[in-house]
Amino acid sequence: MKRTMKALLLVVLMALVLTVATGCWPSNAVPAAPTECAHIYEAVVTAPTCTEDGYTTYTCVCGDSYKQEDAEATGHISWTKGETVAPTCYEEGYTVYHCVCGLTENRDFVEVAEPLVQIGETNYSSLEAAVAAAKAGDTITLVEDVALTETLTLPAGIIFNGNGKNINGTISAGGDLTFAGYTKVTSFSAGFSGSVITIGEGATLEITGTSRITFGYGNTFNIIGSVDNAKTADKETIQPSLIIPGGVSITGSKGVTVNVTNAYVKIGNTSSKNSVADGTFKLNFTNAIAEFTNQFTLSAPTSGKNPTFEMNVKDSVLTTATKLCIAAPNSTVVIDNSNVALGSYLRNSGDLTLKNGAGFTGAMIQFGENGGNDGTITVDASSLTIKNSSAAHAMDGNNVGKLILQNGATASVDYIIETILVKDTTSTLITNSTGLGESPSIADGVIGSTDGKTYYITNVAG
Repeated sequence: MKRTMKALLLVVLMALVLTVATGCWPSNAVPAAPTECAHIYEAVVTAPTCTEDGYTTYTCVCGDSYKQEDAEATGHISWTKGETVAPTCYEEGYTVYHCVCGLTENRDFVEVAEPLVQIGETNYSSLEAAVAAAKAGDTITLVEDVALTETLTLPAGIIFNGNGKNINGTISAGGDLTFAGYTKVTSFSAGFSGSVITIGEGATLEITGTSRITFGYGNTFNIIGSVDNAKTADKETIQPSLIIPGGVSITGSKGVTVNVTNAYVKIGNTSSKNSVADGTFKLNFTNAIAEFTNQFTLSAPTSGKNPTFEMNVKDSVLTTATKLCIAAPNSTVVIDNSNVALGSYLRNSGDLTLKNGAGFTGAMIQFGENGGNDGTITVDASSLTIKNSSAAHAMDGNNVGKLILQNGATASVDYIIETILVKDTTSTLITNSTGLGESPSIADGVIGSTDGKTYYITNVAG
């Protein structure tokens, strides 16, 4: 039995060897031996960033992969300059720089700005910012000079203190406005809505530009100074409350009220606009020094306008560098215990009254643009001096004017023609006109005499 088994095993073994040797093993009977991958890799490069190294990733289709570092991280080296943040009164200014990785840095620091403007103890780096924050009752105070790019409207009800600094630009009033301190500004507008503009005691508003400033449109200007006695004061020692070298245009449809009290004002070429001015214009000077460095004219209206001008000068001094022209017929000018001196001519088409020791000195030419009287001049216990170079420069008018002397008045008028004279016996008239002396008596032209007054027209200049 054992021999049979051995023989069987031997036969099987020999058959197996024969099969392998001849390749006759069934194809699905034994798996093929594995073959090793040749690894063909695809490279993907990852560039270095500001904070990460760069590398290349190699990946085979069989899934095998590995990394190889190629470059170190670059650090933050690529920056773009961005927005600039201006300094404020409390924080530094700076410029924002942006890195390509998204990081930002603040650089180029600018020191905390000195405040340009203050409201109370709050600082502002611009006048515009302060104005935007201001409310009624606040005081805006300049700390440094400022420049404006456009007209800046100040809110109603504030106090503005220029503090001796300069505003290069134009400011306007958005309502009632009070000036304190010394304010210097290129130009100023009071607006068109009946605002009350006050220049308080100790304050000055100086217009540094050459344009004219408008007084009108229902506005009121209260200019208050600290002059003790305007008639005896030395103006060279007094700081003006208002300085307008370009002068004033008196205009608008709603009139104006100007009150100058205990103050010195120095104003250039001043006149009403004849084609626009309408309404009632009240100009009051009380214990004031009013210096007009050019002319002062209340123009004859045109374009259907019919303004009324009421001008009262009391206990004051008023001077003009050139003429005083009261050309508007509805004009009442009262010089009360005040001194008026003209640089050149007087023209009067309204009612001009000198009273209570007033003194008036000027010249006059025959009626025209620069002189003449076809209104009424009343000299009541006061003095009038009109200096004319010849009979061609006489007191006359288109229509016959009137000169009234009463209560001890004195008038020295070099030449008079075409004038109704009303003179009481206590008054004195000195003139070069023929036949006129202290007690004028002219046969030619007498129109009547009663109650110690003589009424007549002089038809010749002498």
